[in-house]
Amino acid sequence: MDDVKHSAGFDISRLVMRFAHKIRPLARDGVDSSVPVGSAQYLVRNNDRLKQLKKRYAGHPAGRHSLWSESYLKREIKLTHFRADNAYVYQKRYANDATYALTTQYVLAHDSFGLLTRLPEDELFGNNVIDFDGKLLVSRDLLDSVLEISFLQRELNFASSPQWSMLDIGAGYGRFAHRVVAAIPNLDRIFCTDAIAESTFISEYYLKFRGVDGKAMVVPLDEVEDTLSNTRVDLAVNIHSFGECTLTSISWWLDLLRANKTRFLFIVANGEGLGSTETDKTNIDYLPVILESGYRLKTKEAKYCDSPSVQRHGLYPTNYFLFERQ
Repeated sequence: MDDVKHSAGFDISRLVMRFAHKIRPLARDGVDSSVPVGSAQYLVRNNDRLKQLKKRYAGHPAGRHSLWSESYLKREIKLTHFRADNAYVYQKRYANDATYALTTQYVLAHDSFGLLTRLPEDELFGNNVIDFDGKLLVSRDLLDSVLEISFLQRELNFASSPQWSMLDIGAGYGRFAHRVVAAIPNLDRIFCTDAIAESTFISEYYLKFRGVDGKAMVVPLDEVEDTLSNTRVDLAVNIHSFGECTLTSISWWLDLLRANKTRFLFIVANGEGLGSTETDKTNIDYLPVILESGYRLKTKEAKYCDSPSVQRHGLYPTNYFLFERQ
């Protein structure tokens, strides 16, 4: 991997030749077995729990959506296949087998905590899974989770610290919470919240299905202020969510973190910088609002920080921002 790590001009065609052969097709019988028994009956849009959540979220100050409209949700999210290629996690758009192979090879070479082989993967709920070299099943869910948790472990040293409490803002279907509970044994708990009712509905189901709901607690949007009023949160996580929100919504969340005196804020950007998405589809730099909320930038790092080539050609490159309260 030395040339992948160090050569900004490495030829992508050579990368394809070097790693793409490691991808193998999964054996399939033509039947979609990715939806567990009982899921199709519960994960429906006329479920009373979902209808209740949608009613409760209406008019909330964090719920003025610029991207996640009703039409967008119905087009992008199939409730029974919430781990498929969709608005929660792009998987096949702008990516191919070579992209996955290159990224997997990079993660294997940089996974100093052994998470990639310790956290299992499957095709459940429509997940796009790749067989790497006949030895490892990977997905964007897994690869991104390993890189994010590894970054936080390096920066904050979870393993040698007292129990951590986290808040996942814009938790989606609970992807990060599911992984971090398994990866960090001394995690106290992680609260998962989202301004989209469907996300709360799905993550409640998914985290219970995975058996991690003892530590991964889903908090409906209209309960999050009360929940955090008497609860310490050490680290707030926002993965690709603020970039899909208006500045007004982002400011609401930052006010919540300021009231809670949350020490660390980890943001996975939607691109190079930190920009909102307004209702007129313009973007506003929200870094000044973060700084005004009492945070300073502790670390900014490319997702594939050890390889400019992988940062250009790997799976959905972006930047990590870690802030600490002053």
